[in-house]
Amino acid sequence: MYLSKRLFFLLFGLFSLTFSACTNFGAPTPRPTLVLDAVCQKVMDTTFQSTVTYPLGEGEGGVIFGPHLISFKNDGTVYWRYSLTYVEGTFECQNGVITARFSEGEKEAFEGNYIEATALLEVENTYFSKAPSE
Repeated sequence: MYLSKRLFFLLFGLFSLTFSACTNFGAPTPRPTLVLDAVCQKVMDTTFQSTVTYPLGEGEGGVIFGPHLISFKNDGTVYWRYSLTYVEGTFECQNGVITARFSEGEKEAFEGNYIEATALLEVENTYFSKAPSE
């Protein structure tokens, strides 16, 4: 009888571990929590727009101009709209230096600087200011 109880608990334990492993199979892997310094906190949940405008497409009256946009989210996601291209990627930030990576689009990455004194973001020789809230 003692042996059968041990066998029961051993089999029950193996079943529990197997069931636990199977129920988590295919579950999405959560993104890591970002730990940012004080300078980088200032870009979080913020959209920046270029200080100059670029051709965005054609309209009835001719070429339509508008700013390029970059948005940084709290979960480490970055959105970048330049001309007619819109890409999503991930970013890292340390001491105001931002590195973004994209899996799609013609540009695979960018490195930029958030300039705390002026509240401007500089990416690829273009300056971006905080976009007005909608």
